[in-house]
Amino acid sequence: MAFSIEAITSFHFNHLKLVLCRQPNLSMMNLYIEQLKEQRIRTIVKVCETDYCISDFEDNGIEVRELVYKNGSFPSNGVIEIWINFVKAHFEKFPNSAIGIHCVDGLGRSAVLVALALIEGGLDPVRAIEFIKSKRRGAFNKYQEKELQIYKSYNRLVIHDY
Repeated sequence: MAFSIEAITSFHFNHLKLVLCRQPNLSMMNLYIEQLKEQRIRTIVKVCETDYCISDFEDNGIEVRELVYKNGSFPSNGVIEIWINFVKAHFEKFPNSAIGIHCVDGLGRSAVLVALALIEGGLDPVRAIEFIKSKRRGAFNKYQEKELQIYKSYNRLVIHDY
């Protein structure tokens, strides 16, 4: 039994490959991990509290990172810095891989982090929001959308050819 289209959604932009996920269902953990491996995910970033065993991922070559922030909110500057620095380092080291990001439903907190990476990668904030919403119906609440629209990008994930 495969996951529905809403369970795992890939976003490609320039060199970035980010995969938005729901929190894994414990009874289907093996299938969930197989889906992540098919997407070439080397790291999964969880932005919510979970009750799964991290070793299930690590035993399958997938690192787990925790970047928890409050449901329905927008991440603090500190969380954003950690996230953007991680994304930059990850794709410098593993350019042909993907990063998975999950919250409970893959619609709020994790979608915000995907949007922030796309914006820092050079995508206009409104287009980033539309891109994600076109593939993840119900993504973002109004507050998160407003914060994304006014977010000031420093293009930290844009690749510059000098």
